[in-house]
Parts: sequence; C-alpha cells; structure tokens
Amino acid sequence: MAWALRRKRAKRPATREDGDEADLLQRETVKVLGASEVRGKLTELGLDLVLGTPAELAAVIAREIPQWAKVIKGAGIRLSE
Repeated sequence: MAWALRRKRAKRPATREDGDEADLLQRETVKVLGASEVRGKLTELGLDLVLGTPAELAAVIAREIPQWAKVIKGAGIRLSE
C-alpha cells in the first residue's frame, strides 16, 4: 500500500474570489484524476484512486494512526538514524 497526497500550509490566506490557489488546485486535481480516461489508465497501472476533500483525508489519517501505531509497537519496530 502506498499513499500520495498533497497538503497545503495551515492558515494560508485566500487570494482568489473562489478560494485560494490550493483549493482551486484540489478541485482541478480531483476533476482530472476522476475523468474516466485518466482513472482507467491509472487503474490499468495498478493504482486504486480514492479522491476526496482535505477534511476526508484528515479523517482517514486520524483513523489510520492508532491502527498502524499498534502494529509498529507490536512488531517492535524502532526508528533508525
């Protein structure tokens, strides 16, 4: 499993009437990746896209952290420098 995500800086000021550039980029990214031709090609390459909002991503991360922390601790995995 691998994740690819894009995050923006916290408290970034809005600079456009329809939201800031990061919001615009989010909407356009979802639109392009959700297009049937693009999604089909990415599926052929073995990717399973889950497109959503920044709030949905934050909820997924919040759910995943405790789950993976338990696995890591149970396996005795430690950070190495």
